[in-house]
Amino acid sequence: VVLTEPQSNRKLNINDLEKEISHKKIFKNAQVTEAYQTALSVTAKKDVIICCGSLYMIGEIKNYISCLEVLS
Repeated sequence: VVLTEPQSNRKLNINDLEKEISHKKIFKNAQVTEAYQTALSVTAKKDVIICCGSLYMIGEIKNYISCLEVLS
């Protein structure tokens, strides 16, 4: 599980979110794009990454993925 937080005053702090999750491996990064890079680094190429959160945060991830695809 990789936790992050959007740049919004309505966000849930990643430390508070971590308290609600019972998982053995938790990675945290407050920067959305860096958290996505962490998710890429800890999953196999055949695995699926599921991104959940606000539309604002998902939009940020979508834009980041688009930039990665342009650079490839």
